[in-house]
Amino acid sequence: GFPTNNDPTIGITNGFNNDVHADNLVAKVDARPNQRHSFGGTYFFGNNRGTVEDFPELQPQWLSGIHTRAQVVGGNWIWTPSARWVNEARVGYNRLYQPTLPGDLNTPASHYGLDTGVSGPFTGGLPRISFGGYFFPGLGGFKWPKFQGPDSITQFVDHISYVAGKHAVKFGAELHRNDVTNAAFGNSRGSIKFLGGTYTSPTDPNLVSSQLEDFFAGAPTAASVEVGNPTLHLHNWAYSLFVQDDWRLARNLTLNFGLRYEYSTPLQERDNRLGNFDPNQGMVQVGKQISSVYKPDRKNFGPRAGFAWDVFGTGRTVLRGGAGLIYETVNWQSFIA
Repeated sequence: GFPTNNDPTIGITNGFNNDVHADNLVAKVDARPNQRHSFGGTYFFGNNRGTVEDFPELQPQWLSGIHTRAQVVGGNWIWTPSARWVNEARVGYNRLYQPTLPGDLNTPASHYGLDTGVSGPFTGGLPRISFGGYFFPGLGGFKWPKFQGPDSITQFVDHISYVAGKHAVKFGAELHRNDVTNAAFGNSRGSIKFLGGTYTSPTDPNLVSSQLEDFFAGAPTAASVEVGNPTLHLHNWAYSLFVQDDWRLARNLTLNFGLRYEYSTPLQERDNRLGNFDPNQGMVQVGKQISSVYKPDRKNFGPRAGFAWDVFGTGRTVLRGGAGLIYETVNWQSFIA
């Protein structure tokens, strides 16, 4: 076996400076041509790139190259046809692109003396190496490459407000489109595990090789590599309607009632490369054994109710309360992580 290092002055020192450059732009414009119409628009652009140490890498060539580009644009139109009616329409769009690459992506594994036989795009660099089931991040940026995006969200919203006597009614609708491109090539270069126990002493069957000894002997316990194209092009639509009423029942008491309906279509992939598990069929794929990766829920009605009570009628002590039923959207990571 290898001796234990009892000298605290002997060790490995790592730590590299992050070199990142960012450019941002914000623009905003507002216009009110008359008392009944007002318009507004905003735009944000953010772009950064650089080289960073996102794990405790031991060599500068294993640092990660990052790039993030984000854009957000939105506009709104408020129309007040009369003192009782107000209509607000909004549109928004945002886009994100974020690739993360290992610094040695263009260096073949053979450069490190490892003839893995792996070829294809995004397969360069030092393979993943783990000891005892744990990855050793000092040996390269083992999680990358990863491509997030281009992702985008497109949103259309319209709200209408109406005031009549003691009632302030508001209703509206929303249309939401999500688009996601996701590609994780973290294991495209392969992974090699050293768990120990590959060799046994010829004189003592209870004495087996350690993980580090197996590593120096070039005797891995297991190895794997990602095959195929992990890129997914995902999208779905979401729709919602709502109506609410603020009813001033008395000078010191206001009641709130509302109802919201939401429907989100099941997650879809451009080439139907999504699957699930059916206890009766095993693994099933969209477009073959199933029509969608899960069954949609079209019964998402969410009621709301609340109140605001000026206890003494002086405006100094107000008691508020409310309750509502809210639905959570499906987490896409369940199907693409």
